[in-house]
Amino acid sequence: MTPLYAFVQDRARPDERARILSAMNLMDSIGGVVANMVLVKLMIHFGVPSAWQILVLVPLSIAAAIFITKLLPRSLLMIIGRAIVVAMYRLRSHHEERTPDKGAILLLPNHTSYTDAS
Repeated sequence: MTPLYAFVQDRARPDERARILSAMNLMDSIGGVVANMVLVKLMIHFGVPSAWQILVLVPLSIAAAIFITKLLPRSLLMIIGRAIVVAMYRLRSHHEERTPDKGAILLLPNHTSYTDAS
């Protein structure tokens, strides 16, 4: 759901952003609870063991992730890219006041470790 939230937050007008995100959180919570209740209740009714219940839910989760990725590839790639950069590098920010609030920035590694991108 994170890519979807990022997409909506990016596209919402600032004066409506909080209300829209609150409504999305509420719909997500209610929808998730209802869907899980129905799906799990059906599997329990038909005697599906818990291990198989997980195996049923995994493809559904992967399908949902692929669907969201098709809708929001830019947002998802930004999240994945950020996660990789944070996991591999210890980034330090200098002169944050010079960083633009909007638009792209250029990261230039200075080759101080063996895990540089170059």
